[in-house]
Amino acid sequence: GAVTFDAVGASAGFTFNDNVGVRVAPSPSFAHYISTASLTGSSQYGQVVIITGTSAATSNLIGLSITLGSAAAVHTQAYAAGILVAQVTAGASSTITDVHGMKIYPQSAGATSNIGLVSQVSSSANGAYNIYASGTAPNYFAGNLSLGTTTASARVHAISTTEQLRLGYDSSNYFSTTVSSAGAVTFDAVGASAG
Repeated sequence: GAVTFDAVGASAGFTFNDNVGVRVAPSPSFAHYISTASLTGSSQYGQVVIITGTSAATSNLIGLSITLGSAAAVHTQAYAAGILVAQVTAGASSTITDVHGMKIYPQSAGATSNIGLVSQVSSSANGAYNIYASGTAPNYFAGNLSLGTTTASARVHAISTTEQLRLGYDSSNYFSTTVSSAGAVTFDAVGASAG
């Protein structure tokens, strides 16, 4: 019962001039709407993208590209997100062992650089953070943590030409550590009762 649509020609392809619903009625709020509870198999996927680049792809090979923008008319956009992962829900009698909002498998394709996640948010942007974790759950790192260097030689390795470490009660009461270009170490306790 499978049906294959095939457009043949120099500019072959399909254009949908309205919203699309897959196993659900189209919604005016969703350009592409997928909803189903009737998949089969022990592993089930809502959408799968598998791309094998041809030899012509010498610049970029991208599995998914998302670009957002607001309309030109005067208005305020309260929120925008390139990817939004909603909370996973479990049925009344079901159990889910592990939940990952996003999972990145090892990147080891023999490339010169193998990085799981790259963020290039500029510090000049308003309220800018490359990573902002506002949840109260703990954070876990199995590998070394590098600050100011890409080659960590210790569990936490910070490199800076100025103050490298600050531990404090607040912005006015803290303990500071600075290593000079000659290797001299300065410990400084700052606060009303510093010592």
